[in-house]
Order: sequence, then C-alpha cells, then structure tokens
Amino acid sequence: AWWFRYQLGALRAGATGRGNRQPSYVLAELQGGVVGLLGEYGRSVRRTNALRGTHGTDAVATSFEASPPVPPGPAGTPAARTDTGSPAAPAVSVVVPTIGRIDLLRECLTSVIRCDPAPDQIVVVDQSHGTDVADLVAELTDSAGPQILVMADVGRGIARATNLGLRSSRNDTVAVTHDDCTVAPDWIREARRVAQTYPGGIVTGRVLPADGARYVPSTIVSQQPRNYTGTVTSGVLYPANMVVSRDAVLEIGGFDERPGLMLAAEDNDLCFRWLAAGRVLRYEPALVVWHHDWRTETELVRTHIVYAHGQGAFYAKHLYARDRRILPLLRWDLRHGLRSVIVGSLRRAPRWDDPYREMFGSLLVGIARGTREARRLDRSRGSRPQG
Repeated sequence: AWWFRYQLGALRAGATGRGNRQPSYVLAELQGGVVGLLGEYGRSVRRTNALRGTHGTDAVATSFEASPPVPPGPAGTPAARTDTGSPAAPAVSVVVPTIGRIDLLRECLTSVIRCDPAPDQIVVVDQSHGTDVADLVAELTDSAGPQILVMADVGRGIARATNLGLRSSRNDTVAVTHDDCTVAPDWIREARRVAQTYPGGIVTGRVLPADGARYVPSTIVSQQPRNYTGTVTSGVLYPANMVVSRDAVLEIGGFDERPGLMLAAEDNDLCFRWLAAGRVLRYEPALVVWHHDWRTETELVRTHIVYAHGQGAFYAKHLYARDRRILPLLRWDLRHGLRSVIVGSLRRAPRWDDPYREMFGSLLVGIARGTREARRLDRSRGSRPQG
C-alpha cells in the first residue's frame, strides 16, 4: 500500500509540474507493480522495462547496484571549441583488471586491440598470482599494435586493481573495462569523443548482456543519454565501461580499497563521492561493451550476496561519517530487497534470477560488518572520518 501511495503522489506531483519524475515513468512503475503483486514478479520486471522503453525513459539495470531514479542534473560543461575546430583528440590508455580468467581475457584484449582507432596503451592488472596472463599478453603483443603493459599485483580486489591501473597509465584519459567483457569496435573512438567533450569528468556507457545470455549481472541497456551532474546518488556508474580522467579520480582518492569494498560496491562509493564533490558524471549509450555470461546459477546467487555485503559496507562507511545524503538510497534498497524476498518466496521463483532476493538480509550483514570496519579504520587514523 505504501508503494502505491508513493507512486500516486509522484504521479500527481509530476502532472502538476512539481515533481522530479516524469508521469510516464511513474505509470510504467505502477503498471509493472500491479502485475508483480498479482504474483507474476518476473513478468512485472520485464513489463516495466518494456513500458519504460515505450515511454522513452531509462531501462532498468539488471543489477541492484542501480539506485532510485534521480532527476537529470544541470548540463555537464562541454569542452570549449575554437574557430579552427575541435581540439586534438586525447590519447587513451585502457585498464583491464583480471584475476586470470584466460579465455575471457583473451576475448577482451582481442576486442580492445581491434578497436579503430586502437588505444595508445593497454594496462593489464594481473591479480592471478601466476604467469598465464603474462604469457597471453606476450602472445597477443604486436609491434604494430598498442603497448600492452602487465602489472603483477600481489593483492586482491577490484578497487586496488583499478587504482593501480590508473596510476600505471601514461595518459590522463583512461577507458576501463573488465576481463569478462568485450568492447565495440568504435569503443576507443567514443572514449576519445566523450573525454574531449567532458574533460575532467567521468562517462559511463551501455553494458549489454552477450548474445544468448539468460541473465548477466551489472548490465544496462538504456539508449537514453543521462546527465547525473548536480545530483548525489550511487549505482549509476558502470565500472566495466567507463572513461575517466586519471588525475581527477586519483585527486579524490581513487577507489576505496578497504576490505569491505574489496569485491563489490567500490564503484557505488566512488560514484557517490564524485557526485557529492560536484563533478561531471554522464551516461552515454554510444559507449558500448558486452558482459559475458560465465557464472552458474549457484555462482550467481553467491555473487548477489557478495554485492549486497559490499553495498552494506558502502552504506556503513557513509552512515558512520554522518552523511545523511545516503539515507534515501539505503531506504530504497531495503524496501526493494524486502519486496523481492516476499514476492519471490510466494512464487517460489529461482533465487539466481533476481539480484534483490539477496539484498535485504545480506545488506544488513554488510552494514554490521562495515560499521565495525569503519570504527577500526577510524581508530587507526585517530580521527573521525569525513566521508
């Protein structure tokens, strides 16, 4: 009942011009929700996605790393153009963190090398603690192609790997993807374009499920550009497809490498801090990668639990810092997580098919662990954290 009251209130506000959500968006939510409450939750999600596409609004990301809808912010500041034309396109370094999934990494690197134009440099951050990655890179290296640098990292964690890749890049413009993704042939061209247009900003793009995949986490298929500059939210940055200013990201501390964010939600934390600092973040659908399906159903459930634990650590970090801007995001995740548990249990739906099935309980576990971690880090620093 609360959900319908909330949506109807949003619909009335949008119709009178006082709300920040389009009436068509709210109608899509309402129609999808009715079907879900009738016990057809899976069809509800698909119906809602279809309706949003019909009404010209954003599609739903298939990971719970997506946050509540936020209004478009003020336009990001494009790079100035001169009378003589556009400034020279920047050279691009590509960062690919890997834990040694060799077959997937081969496809990933091959797609990057074949981009037209090719990147200036590829940095592979290897956390496999073996030699297979270096052997693969030696096999793929061509004197006529881009330089491929392998950075062997004795640690673990996607935040640590991405930070190392950024610090090892020789160019300020860095395009990041992951070892289980392949990129579009024009990926580097689009990376150069968006870096030119929004210098010092972060641009993220479409992460599509590979052909034939049943379900792939952390994907987004929307074809509508979005500007999140001027909002404070999370879940709108897709780290498997992003173009960043190396110096700007490292200036705000890079990705948080604390253990609680080692495997998940490090992107949400950077997104939140980046937007809170008033920086430019845009979603550009012309920037495209494909995320490949390799997990079993059991592994998908485990992945969703890991995501929820990381999300809890993210919330705990900012709650401990007394940043009240995090509260609406937390409430949204808890409500949707609880609803998914109830509806999914009534329907006896498979757990792997809905990332939010693991959100409610595992998120609370993550918050408890993350709070203990925040206190421990606070004591080690000897001062109260600031965010």
